[in-house]
Amino acid sequence: MKQMIKSEPMRDRKKKKAHTSLKTIYMLTMCLCSLVHGVYLAIFCLMGIWTLVAANAVSVIIYLLLAAAMQNEHFALALSVTHLEIMAQAMLTIIFVGWGVGFEYVVLSLLAMEPHFIYRHRRTPYLLCVAGLLLIMTLKVHSLMIQPIVHTADRGVLIYILFFINMVIFFFGVIFSAVLLDRRNRISRHVLEENNRYLQKLAETDPLTGLLNRRSMTKRLEGAIKHQHETGEEFCLVMCDIDDFKLINDSYGHACGDYVLKMLCATICEYLDEQDVVCRWGGEEILLLLSDTRLETALQITEGLRRAIETTPFIYDGAIVSITVTMGVSACGNEQNVLDLVDAADRSMYNGKRRGKNCVTVS
Repeated sequence: MKQMIKSEPMRDRKKKKAHTSLKTIYMLTMCLCSLVHGVYLAIFCLMGIWTLVAANAVSVIIYLLLAAAMQNEHFALALSVTHLEIMAQAMLTIIFVGWGVGFEYVVLSLLAMEPHFIYRHRRTPYLLCVAGLLLIMTLKVHSLMIQPIVHTADRGVLIYILFFINMVIFFFGVIFSAVLLDRRNRISRHVLEENNRYLQKLAETDPLTGLLNRRSMTKRLEGAIKHQHETGEEFCLVMCDIDDFKLINDSYGHACGDYVLKMLCATICEYLDEQDVVCRWGGEEILLLLSDTRLETALQITEGLRRAIETTPFIYDGAIVSITVTMGVSACGNEQNVLDLVDAADRSMYNGKRRGKNCVTVS
């Protein structure tokens, strides 16, 4: 694992896709509501209840307008208007044809779905639920005390059709509520997992370079030593330090120093194999773990890397900044722990500094 890890999660594409999906769902819902009210309109037309015919005609127009409004993503407005329209239709229909036609169940299915909808204010869905519950209770008391405006005894078949339609709506409303709950739980779980992964990256990586930090590298080294003891597979450590890094900061500024450090890390990551691990050990020191690598091979790799860095110019703000590095190599022995191994590589690197820098030395 040598790739530089991003310090910030990039989810723009997924968010855009989810937003488009939500818009499509709302548009289809508005169109479906318009269709249902078209059926209501036809039934009430056959029953000769012209007030309800006019009310459902208005509802059809409202939902078609809301479907068009989805293009501008007025989600909260559409949900609020839908809730108020359903309650108004239920109230008007129960007053005209009486209790037991099934519109009370339509309101109940709406109340079951309400907490899962997204409004601008968190209290809105709960206030709407309370309003819906009070409406149902009021309409029940009204139906017990006052006879409906229209007598439906001679319209039994149409009343049964209306009841069955409302039962189907109630059934699918409950199912849809369960689907919304499941989707909400899955989204919450996904967000939690993404946040945990992001926090884990923050805990394991260096914010400037995106490389592993010292804590994470220490764990990798402990695992590598354990693996070496079990299998005999050799590995090497390389401590890499930028020569005269303070001079770069003094000459070009600390922003340039940060840029050079990041570009150096990118160059190292591109040069090494996928199995190798790169870490910012501290300051301008970069620690490399060369997995399954003998000392002779490690020296060849680090010398090639040193030359690649020496011949790679870094351009910052129009200025060409050339750097060199000194690298110290140590090989894992059966008796060594993490600190011993890192200290050996560190001593080798400082020996190279004393020898004139821009070189590879071995302990």
